[in-house]
This record gives sequence, C-alpha cells and structure tokens, in this order.
Amino acid sequence: MLCVGTLNHENTVHMKAAIRKRLDIIFSYGGQTRDLKEALDLIAKGVLNPMVSDGKLADFPKVIRALEVGKVQGRVALLFD
Repeated sequence: MLCVGTLNHENTVHMKAAIRKRLDIIFSYGGQTRDLKEALDLIAKGVLNPMVSDGKLADFPKVIRALEVGKVQGRVALLFD
C-alpha cells in the first residue's frame, strides 16, 4: 500500500487485515512541483495516458479482492473522505 502525500498527521490501518494480506506500507511525502507540472503537461498533450481508477478508502476490501483475481488494470487511487 502506498500513501503519497497527505494533509493528515495520522493514518489508521487495521493491523489484522494488514498482517493477513502481508501488506508493505510505504509513505511518500516528496516530489517537486516542477515534476508534477511536467507530468500533467504530458497527460494534457496525450503523451501519457495513465490507467488510474479511483474510489473511497472504504472500498479497500473490494479493491483487494479485485487485485487478487486480476480484475484491476493499471492503478487504483483510494481517496480519504
């Protein structure tokens, strides 16, 4: 599980689920504004076509099941309400 940037100082993970799924949790705060602008420009020009679907953090169990059976293409971004 990758958490990229956050405005919250705390995140909650249910440890039993994380242990059962043997999750690695990675937090990333970094990145330069310049890098983001360049990436968004490439997306706007059609050079990059990211395969990202989104959902709510509450969808996590459903997304994990979809990953297990190979139904996820690209990436899934789960957003905190």
